[in-house]
Amino acid sequence: MRSAQHSVPAIELGWGRRWRLLGVLALSAVLPAAEPAQPTTLTLVANAENLTEPRVRYTGRAWTAEDGGFLAGTGRGQRLVATVAPGAGDFRVDAELSLPRAGRESTLILGAGSELVMVSGGPVWRLKGRLFRAAEAAVEVAVPVIPPGKSFSVGVERTGDEVVVRVNGAVVHRAPGGAVAPSPLGLDPEDGAVQLRTLSATGRFPAGTGPAKPFGNVFGLQLRPPPATLAAVHAPVIVRAAPTNEPSLVARRDGTLELYSVTKPASDSINVIRSRDGGLTWSAPETAFTLPGRAYYAVMVLEAADGALHAVFHLLGEGPGGYRGRLYEVHQVKRPAGAAAWTAPRRVVPGYVGSLNGFIQRSRDGRLVLAVGRAVPGREAPPLSGPDRGWNDTFVYLSDDQGSTWRQSPDVLSLELATPNVTRYGAIEPALLELRDGRMWMLVRDRGGRLWQTSSSDGEHWPALTRSPFISSDSPADLLRLRDGRIILLTNACQNWSHPRSYAMGGREVLHAAISADDGRTWRG
Repeated sequence: MRSAQHSVPAIELGWGRRWRLLGVLALSAVLPAAEPAQPTTLTLVANAENLTEPRVRYTGRAWTAEDGGFLAGTGRGQRLVATVAPGAGDFRVDAELSLPRAGRESTLILGAGSELVMVSGGPVWRLKGRLFRAAEAAVEVAVPVIPPGKSFSVGVERTGDEVVVRVNGAVVHRAPGGAVAPSPLGLDPEDGAVQLRTLSATGRFPAGTGPAKPFGNVFGLQLRPPPATLAAVHAPVIVRAAPTNEPSLVARRDGTLELYSVTKPASDSINVIRSRDGGLTWSAPETAFTLPGRAYYAVMVLEAADGALHAVFHLLGEGPGGYRGRLYEVHQVKRPAGAAAWTAPRRVVPGYVGSLNGFIQRSRDGRLVLAVGRAVPGREAPPLSGPDRGWNDTFVYLSDDQGSTWRQSPDVLSLELATPNVTRYGAIEPALLELRDGRMWMLVRDRGGRLWQTSSSDGEHWPALTRSPFISSDSPADLLRLRDGRIILLTNACQNWSHPRSYAMGGREVLHAAISADDGRTWRG
């Protein structure tokens, strides 16, 4: 610890906040009190399908990561408990889950003795414990009937002395609550089963819970202080935390940069932040438009030739035609030039679609072209014989009336998986770029160490994919044409094969770039 005469170190936290560490405890009477912790949102469980390490521990058997994108737990006492939880004061807990066993009870744990008891398919749930001022007798609340196995969202929020419980966004309970910390925080399957897709918490966490810097280390990009001017930027530098993953950056014609992202944890709208100094500083987030359902992460926005903005995103659903009963269907909205409001969402792609990074407008005629990796029902499991093409193919959709109507290209692009692996995605996450001769060039993600490519003169017809020279670790590419005509290609060309069955086939620790001045014939980088 530092003595009183030494300067107090500042620790950088996300969003530019600073905490001061005070020294010896005995000095607390003469030194100013430490600044209180600021509200922070931590994602505790997400992307189980991608083998993302959850911030949890288990009191019994470990929950298993299932291909449907969730952690599965079964059996009384087999608790999933978050390793960190907010302290006393205002907080919010959000989860997306499903309860597959009809009539059985499972519990959302919100502190010692405080519980939300959920009944699969039941119209009444119960609130217990001091948080709900129900220590002596449970409080029953009416909830929307959710069919067993159907995914739903549940949120518990305390503001001041009021506690609110929401199910699928609808308030089912609002009443005074107790001032207790929601720790421990977690889930107990009880006599049922839980399929947990996401779990996040917002509040004031104990000191040291979050990383001192955005990536929790003191080397690399974090050695570079934020520059005062664009002229001082000679290499990548951190200027602020990103709002979430998979946002979309749009360079407007007036020079403004706009970054669109799904609002988390609610996932019920698209947010936008703006920069008018080349990305050095950014505005506070504001709602661009609300959604008629829950989104995942992916969103793409482009500015059309006429100044209109077009956005594509997907919404969660359940039913046939997707992947294991889940749907992520792509919708499109438009904000005409000069208009303040966006149009109502229009569904473009049915079924289950993963991340989005192939959405462009052709300069010759204004045609909108959207390429996606879409699940093919019936290919969830490897075939018993014959080639395995994974559970996704690449599909292309086109609009010649600025998004009013869409049609699908007759050509479907697929890839044969050469070797067994933990992932079976197939041909997914295509990236698109218009070349100077009018052709549209596509790069497709695969797990075999290279990107695959094809091109089309009209967007209607696409030859079969061929292997490109670009190295990829089962990760997508991104393409951008600069204003001077050159092309930038971004990839994760990582080649760490120490664990060849690992997710992403080598990792995504490094972002690589190449640049072409001759429309993709040769590259430097």
